[in-house]
Formats: sequence, C-alpha cells, structure tokens
Amino acid sequence: MAPVTILFVLLFGLPLALISVLLVGYLREPVRHKRVVQFVERTGVHLTGSNVSLVLDGLARTVRWRVAGVVVATSFCLAGLMYSAELTRTASVGSGTVVVLACGFLAGAVIGEVGNAVRRGPGPRTASLDVRHEADYVGSWAQRVPLAIAVASVAAAAALWGLLGAPSGLDLLSGAIVPWLVARWATRTILERPRPQSDEADVLAADDGLRSRGLHAIGGPVVLVGSWSLASLLFALITATGDAKGSLLLVYVAALLAGARIAWLLAVRPFRVVPDQAAHPAPVRELS
Repeated sequence: MAPVTILFVLLFGLPLALISVLLVGYLREPVRHKRVVQFVERTGVHLTGSNVSLVLDGLARTVRWRVAGVVVATSFCLAGLMYSAELTRTASVGSGTVVVLACGFLAGAVIGEVGNAVRRGPGPRTASLDVRHEADYVGSWAQRVPLAIAVASVAAAAALWGLLGAPSGLDLLSGAIVPWLVARWATRTILERPRPQSDEADVLAADDGLRSRGLHAIGGPVVLVGSWSLASLLFALITATGDAKGSLLLVYVAALLAGARIAWLLAVRPFRVVPDQAAHPAPVRELS
C-alpha cells in the first residue's frame, strides 16, 4: 500500500470508524428530550398520552436516517480520495466532494421522512377526503428557493458550456436539478400519507406536526445541495475565464458557508400547525 494511502487511512479511516461506532450507540438511545421540546416549540403541538408514541416514533426514525446518510457519504468520499491517491499519488478535495456530503444528508432526510410517510406506525390509519397543501405545513420558500436555484444553475451551466465549447459540470448541474425533483416527489408522498384513524384532535395535530417537520427537514437539505452546486458552477465559470482561482477561493468557501447557514435556518424555522394550543412537553422520564 502506498504511503499516501496509509496516511489517508490513518487520518480519515480510523476516526471515521470510531465516529461510526459512537453514532451506532447514540442512535440506539431513546429520543432525546431536547428534540421533543424543539418539535413542540416549532409546531405548537400539545403532547398527550394519545399522541406521544406517534411523535416519538416519527422523530426517532428521521434522525437515524440523516446521520446514516452523512456517514455513508463521508465513507464514499474517503474511498474516492484513497483510490485517487493510490492511482495518482495525489489527492484533493474538490467541489464535487462537498456536494456529495450534502447529498448524503439529503438522502438520509428523504429516506427517513418518506419512511414515516409509508410506514403505518402505531395504530391504524385511514384515508381522508381533505385536500392537504404544502402551504399548510411549510413556508413558500420550500417551493420557490429550490426552483430558483435550479433555474440559476441551468443558466450557469449553459454559460459554462458556451465558454468551454462542450458540456461541462453536468455532475454539479444534476446536484441542483435532481434534489429538486426528488423533493417534489417526497413532498407529495408526505402530503398524501393517510391520517391516523382517530378522531382525537391531539393525535391529528401531532400528525400535522410530523408532516410539517418532515417538509422542513427535506427542504433545508435541498437548498443546501442546490446552493453548493450553484456556487461550484459559478466558481468554475469564473475561473474558466482566467487565473483568478486563488483569489476567488475564499469567496467560494464563504458562499458554501453562507449556503449551509441559510439551509439550516430554513430547516429549523418554526411553523406552528396548532397556533391556538400551548406547548407543554411531557417530562423526560415519560418520554424515555
């Protein structure tokens, strides 16, 4: 094994394996009280003995899949770096690497939320004649921002292709288009999920709260992946016109950080589906 590959294994492989073991132990624990409090504060849902099992079941599955997505994406990037180091004796982290990491988080979020939508969960469920709209559970940004990013990415890719005379950056363009399409499908799946077969208002409110947080958990990562793909396309477009790569690198990194911050704020933004109810989370022992 080449020395550079051994170095990457020591620097990345062993810490990743240790983190994976620690995450497995963390994910086997019950849902933390902090997450339940956040759910209550952001949705306005009042937890009761009737709906607490529904909430805990939904929250537990989503966080596990998100973490799993990040771990798998990190492992994939690490394997690619080691393979490149073995072939060329050099390795570098390019713009595609950060997009892959963001896609891993998005994939985990989508699998977890869609899993909540298709899984029956505790108790029977029933269809409803009520038409549910995305605006009932999440702000208009979930539709507009990813679409705007996708359109801007197409324009940037077209300009890059015109400058280079051949298609380039297709992977980055797909990083903006594919997540947007996946999010549209996942959103429809969450909205059309059957309701719990219950006439209790607190159970139905909890179901609405889980839909709301699910749409936020998908919308935020879509903005993250799309913004990083767009920033990478713009960076490639600007640097293709000259030797300004070094001077623009800090701007590029700042754009990635800004996109991550905006995506996080959108993902955790409160949307109270039950604005007329007080938020009173159950005690920690009852939730464990």
